Amino acid sequence: GSLIPTPYPFLIPAGRFLESYYWDTGFSIDGLILTGRLELAQMQAENLLEQIRHFGFVPNGNRDYYLTRSQPPLSSRLVRSVVEATQRKAKESNDKLLSEKLRHWVSERAVPLLAGEFDHFWSDENRRDVRAMAESGLDFTEIFNGDSARNEITNFAPVLLNALLAGFASDVAWLSRFCGLAYEYERFTAIASARRSSIDRHLWDGKAGYYRSLNLSNKQFSPGVDFTTFAPLYVGIASKRQARLVAMSSSELLRHGGLASNTVHPTVHQWDGDNGWAPAQMMAVAGFLNYGYTEQAKDIANRWTRTLAEIFHRH
Repeated sequence: GSLIPTPYPFLIPAGRFLESYYWDTGFSIDGLILTGRLELAQMQAENLLEQIRHFGFVPNGNRDYYLTRSQPPLSSRLVRSVVEATQRKAKESNDKLLSEKLRHWVSERAVPLLAGEFDHFWSDENRRDVRAMAESGLDFTEIFNGDSARNEITNFAPVLLNALLAGFASDVAWLSRFCGLAYEYERFTAIASARRSSIDRHLWDGKAGYYRSLNLSNKQFSPGVDFTTFAPLYVGIASKRQARLVAMSSSELLRHGGLASNTVHPTVHQWDGDNGWAPAQMMAVAGFLNYGYTEQAKDIANRWTRTLAEIFHRH
């Protein structure tokens, strides 16, 4: 009875789950499109937009007990990917009607809802630590421990969340330009630029050569290096110099099976130490490809997929 209905079939992360999860769905879109499942990808875009229309944001998952929190904001990226793929299909088939319908859908539904999610949910400062940790993607980790030695993420500016929000604004600007909404294009272009500048000013550690989350209470960076340093490369807001330095420092995270979560010694938390997670590998690989570091991308991808193959064979 806790399941939140969606207008179309939804994706689940794995067999034991019977509900969708926000960023799992977000990362699945590329696979659906690349394997010819565009219609299923379009359904996921509609599901997320309907949740935004109904609740004002995309919940952590489609259960009513998730209505207090979200997950890292990937709705705009998902919608943009679907729009780009649909437009390619329209051009390849010279389907002018499909192209016209797509532009109308983006103008009347996608942009207004995504803009509303950004303005009214992601710009709302009213957060609690547990909810904010889920929205950072790293539930849980020691890198957001404060002076209390416990989770104090609401006192932090996280790299991953801020990078994705910069990407969110860029996506809405792109979608606005696609359908001819000049005002929203200019507004979200300015928002993206401002957040990128803030990330450069506050979250780039020039001495270490990578991005780090900032404790706003004591102005100290989070400890060590963690995979979220790849997020600005993933959304394309790093400079060429920053990307080069991140590529150099990323070797600290490289393991036999792919990228570790961070250089924090093993803890009870699942997003720390040598634990490897798919989003970390995917953001690093995509980020390196964005900046031409093909060999590093291939190395990480091969290590990760080799690990998956070994585990699949064993279990």
